[in-house]
Amino acid sequence: MVFMVKALILFLTVIQKESTNRNFRNYVFHSVVHK
Repeated sequence: MVFMVKALILFLTVIQKESTNRNFRNYVFHSVVHK
């Protein structure tokens, strides 16, 4: 579980650096929060 959280944070960090697609980041963020 902890590994998944770290992987998710790393993934989001890479996305943020590689792209400015805020809609995609918000979609992923809200998908995780609501689960």
